[in-house]
Amino acid sequence: RLLEQERDGLERFVRYMSEEAVRRKLLSMGSKGQLFKLLKILNDFVVDVGKHYFTWTQVRSICESVGWLWEEDQSPPIYDEVSYKLRLSLANALAIIGERRNSENILNQLENYVDSLPLRTERDLKAKADVTVLRAKIQHLIGHYPEAERFFDEGLRLQQAAYGPDHFTISRTYSLLATVQQANKSFQCL
Repeated sequence: RLLEQERDGLERFVRYMSEEAVRRKLLSMGSKGQLFKLLKILNDFVVDVGKHYFTWTQVRSICESVGWLWEEDQSPPIYDEVSYKLRLSLANALAIIGERRNSENILNQLENYVDSLPLRTERDLKAKADVTVLRAKIQHLIGHYPEAERFFDEGLRLQQAAYGPDHFTISRTYSLLATVQQANKSFQCL
């Protein structure tokens, strides 16, 4: 019963965020960074939990609402840190719901951005690691297991340099790599 109430509330929130007048009002209310953080959290929720409780149409509605917001907002630099994280989150959500082409378009933009970074700071290394792991996820989703494994290996190396060896992010990537390796072995046996 509680889950149904939560789902109903989130569905109403998605419909609310999908209205153009509401988005414009939110964008004019002040801190776009705070709004983007809220939307990133919502996007991450869809990827991690919501996909189990929503239909694909509802998930797409959430993703499109997020996408419309950052597309309409041209005032901050195109790749400030918050915008970068939001775009990465959106690309990940789109990949999860099978929107590979849209996800790859965003990912290509992010890869161009990351390639321009000097990779001297922890933040730069994290950005490179995040983009590499997302590329691996997309390769896995489309069944390109050897490529996915290669990207996961590179992503792990970058994550260990950026986060340290015992970070939760690394354990999640190891889990994804294990899934890809298992799929790759099964595929090779055929």
